[in-house]
Amino acid sequence: MKKLNFILDKTAKDIRGSVFFFKTDVKNLNLIETKKGYARGGHYHEYDSNLILVSGLIQYIEKNIETNLEEIRNIEGPSIIHTPAKHAHLLIALEDSIFLESYNLSYSAI
Repeated sequence: MKKLNFILDKTAKDIRGSVFFFKTDVKNLNLIETKKGYARGGHYHEYDSNLILVSGLIQYIEKNIETNLEEIRNIEGPSIIHTPAKHAHLLIALEDSIFLESYNLSYSAI
């Protein structure tokens, strides 16, 4: 079995919490802490994406930018949140929350 390179590339911390940016040979992983009352997201991707809500409770707001249809729901961890391409998404922490985000080597948000 081939061993993957797995490194902590950088960290970031602000009033919302902390983000740990990990890199491997094939995927990037972000571990995201969001404190109660703060938000993450507010953008969309040109590709489908998945977030794993490891723990906590969030309000998830998703808007299809092509149809303007919006959905709002509360999600409790552990859960997998699938966001289709071209759907803007905003996550508001109703409790302190932990997310895991994985994506291919090129990440883009609009």
